[in-house]
Amino acid sequence: MSGFFNRGFGRGGGRIGFRNNSNRLAASLSNQFPAKKESETGDVVVQAYGAVIIRISTTGETRIYREGIEAKNYAKALKVMNEHLKKIGFSITPSNEDGTTTGAGAGDSCMVDQEGGGGGGGTPSPRWSVSGMKKFMLFVEGMILPPPPSPGPGRGLALLLPTKV
Repeated sequence: MSGFFNRGFGRGGGRIGFRNNSNRLAASLSNQFPAKKESETGDVVVQAYGAVIIRISTTGETRIYREGIEAKNYAKALKVMNEHLKKIGFSITPSNEDGTTTGAGAGDSCMVDQEGGGGGGGTPSPRWSVSGMKKFMLFVEGMILPPPPSPGPGRGLALLLPTKV
C-alpha cells in the first residue's frame, strides 16, 4: 500500500533535519582560529584575539597561554581553547569568585588563583582550572600540560585536523 500513509507524516514530532546549532558555533570557532604549523620551529600554534593561546612542540609538549588577550575576550578565547584542547583530551573551565568550578565539573575541585597569571593591563584574570588525563590543575600562564603517554607529534597533528561540522 503506497500513498499518504507510508510517507512518515506524524513521526518524529516534525523535527526531521533538526540540528543543534551549538556544534556549528564551536566548529566555526576552530575554523575561524585554526591551528597552524610554524615552518621555522615545526611547532603547532593556535592564535586567537591577537595572542598565541596554544603551542605544541614536535615532541608533544603542550603549553597554554592567555597573556595578551584583552579581558573582554577571555570568554571567547576560552571557547576557542576548549574547542582545540578537546581534540587531545583536555578542557578548561572558569571558576566562580568563591573558587568553585562551574559547568560540567562543578563540585569536582576547588581552585584558587595564587599566581594571578594572564592578561595585560593590570586587570585581574579570571580563575580557570584545567582537566584532562584524570588530573585537575590550576591554570597558570604558560603552563605545560601533562605529557602524552608516547611522546611525538600526535598532539600537534590532532590540532591540525579539521573540526567536523
